[in-house]
Amino acid sequence: MITKITIKNLRQIKEETIDLASSVVFVGPNNSGKTTILQAVSLLGVAIRKWAEERVNTKSKAKLRVGVGITIDELFSIPVVSVDHVWRDMKIRVGKRNEKNKLVTANIQIEIHAEGIINDKVWKVGFEFDYARNNLIYARLTNDPHTHKPYEFPKVILDERIGYLPSLSGLSMVEDKLELGSINRFIGTGKTSDILRNICYRLHQESLDKNQKLIPDSRWNDFAKVMHEQFRIKTNPPKYNLVNGTLTMTYNEGTNKNLDLSDLGSGAKQVLLLFSYIYSFENSIILLDEPDAHLEVIKQENIYDKISQLVKSRNSQLIIASHSESVLKSAFSKDQVISSVLGKYKTENKKEELVKALTKIGYEQFLLANQTKKVLYLEGSTDLDFLRGFAQKLNHKAIAVLNKEFLFYPVANQPTDAINHFRVLKKFIPDLAGLGLLDNLKLPENNDKDLALTCWERNEIENYLVLPECLKNYFLKRQDIFEQHNLDLLQKIINDNTVQAALTDLNHRFWQRTKISDDYLDVIVREYLGKMKMPFALLDKSKYSLLVEYSSANEIPDEVNEKLEALSEAFN
Repeated sequence: MITKITIKNLRQIKEETIDLASSVVFVGPNNSGKTTILQAVSLLGVAIRKWAEERVNTKSKAKLRVGVGITIDELFSIPVVSVDHVWRDMKIRVGKRNEKNKLVTANIQIEIHAEGIINDKVWKVGFEFDYARNNLIYARLTNDPHTHKPYEFPKVILDERIGYLPSLSGLSMVEDKLELGSINRFIGTGKTSDILRNICYRLHQESLDKNQKLIPDSRWNDFAKVMHEQFRIKTNPPKYNLVNGTLTMTYNEGTNKNLDLSDLGSGAKQVLLLFSYIYSFENSIILLDEPDAHLEVIKQENIYDKISQLVKSRNSQLIIASHSESVLKSAFSKDQVISSVLGKYKTENKKEELVKALTKIGYEQFLLANQTKKVLYLEGSTDLDFLRGFAQKLNHKAIAVLNKEFLFYPVANQPTDAINHFRVLKKFIPDLAGLGLLDNLKLPENNDKDLALTCWERNEIENYLVLPECLKNYFLKRQDIFEQHNLDLLQKIINDNTVQAALTDLNHRFWQRTKISDDYLDVIVREYLGKMKMPFALLDKSKYSLLVEYSSANEIPDEVNEKLEALSEAFN
């Protein structure tokens, strides 16, 4: 088990030290560094294995050599076209001055230091990795940063078996029987769809006694039991065809007919891969990348619970990367959850009080708020589309804020919901900033200076469209959708539904107090499209924010700019 790992200059990571428990779930947005941790542990495992082969098992004296070579083909878990892609920002060298103040080029090393415990024995090890050429890295033992002395290779670490498994994508129709080395290579390069039958075959063969009879309490039987519990299927042992060298495998759904493995649903295939791998490869450190892929929400939590329980029962360690809120919810109460943002990692607090709070506000919401430190409260998602549209049209700096990640929470014009929601989050995220921008209504008292609540002076955000100009421009210019238009008809419908004085006065009370979305735009658009024999769905309420682009920027009320300014200030 790895209890602590320090990583330097690997992919998104500049330098991070992370404490690890027996079951760890890394969560975060795409490209946030979750998979990088799995790859770092996997790379450490490759370095340990190579060092043992060339320095320990052979009793080599060449400790001062440049290092042991790791080829690009051995970087199973890090699929790259060139090994420099493993380095942070792909920078493998840096210029610096030597003792004579002469500018020279030096290699940038990736470093991975780890410590852990095996059978009550504590171990520490560290490797540095040097770029050699586009398909080769050199790895060597480095110095302990605490003692500044070279690490001694801990032989006990060879009892740690590190296994990396990416998620399944499809399933090949034909599968050749492969040796263990080829199976590992396929797994490492993410081609799990090409070796699923091989993993099952390996598991079944290892569950047979010397007379080729299935051992009653074998791992195959345990695996088959899981598949039956989860999907009510009987998993038949794979068969090897000596003539063409291929493997076949079937399952049964309780009828007299056996079905080929390829007929299984994607979720069942994913579970088949997970448990056949865990039972087949007795790794003590199991790395799983998105094991919840292809699974329905209920199954995600259930499968994670079973994997976590199984790994713990075998005195192993589980490290996974996941997007699943169901997995996060299950892990939060009993395992270690680490959130990642752009190569930065933070262990989330697992206090019982927080767990209770998260059942109300959602685990994913908490993580996003904790990562971004920003939460925006609006009536609904269409308001967010409008804000982005106005910021873009006015070329306002708030567009940068609105295009970045933050927690958006719709409150349906219930300001007390925003206040209560923010209060719960703020209790655990002290530096959280919030802004609520709601329709024209009376606001309750709010004592939190970090939550700015404000309302539109007009009825709602749709009241700030430059009407009816933008409506006519939209139908006229969107010929990609509306191949024909009738501006005379549209103008008549507009005239019939607009106070006469408001047609020439953009600041008329009509534009301020009318519920523009329901009582004006819906009426006009529905009637016009109906008479043009076109479906209302072409421009329903969810698309009204598109009209912002067809408004004149200099005629958009100044208040829009003021609200965008307030948003920018609150979030900066």
